[in-house]
Amino acid sequence: MDLLASLPAFVLAVLLISASPGPAMALIFRRAALRGWRGPVPTVLGLEAGLYVWALFAGAGFAALVAASEVAYLVLRVVGAAVLLVLGLKALRTAWRGRGGGTEPAPALPDGPGALVGRVR
Repeated sequence: MDLLASLPAFVLAVLLISASPGPAMALIFRRAALRGWRGPVPTVLGLEAGLYVWALFAGAGFAALVAASEVAYLVLRVVGAAVLLVLGLKALRTAWRGRGGGTEPAPALPDGPGALVGRVR
């Protein structure tokens, strides 16, 4: 099969896969909820860049190499597991530091209805 003849179908498949909702949508919505509209932009760019790099490697034959070689598949699995382990430990460390005692409690508001009325000038 000619590469130029199959390229439009390949590009269409990549675009449809990248546009379909999946688990990444939960991450994007969470970032948007926590950080506003500017929060998810780096997440979306990173997800899409990763998808397109994967598609380029698959199109270049890397997927066929990994499917044909048990050693390449094992190396890919071990490296992927190591990357996920490092990212998980990093996330746990960041979450653990966020729980630290460095935060001060919010100031208490006066009790009762109308307690703030008359104080605003």
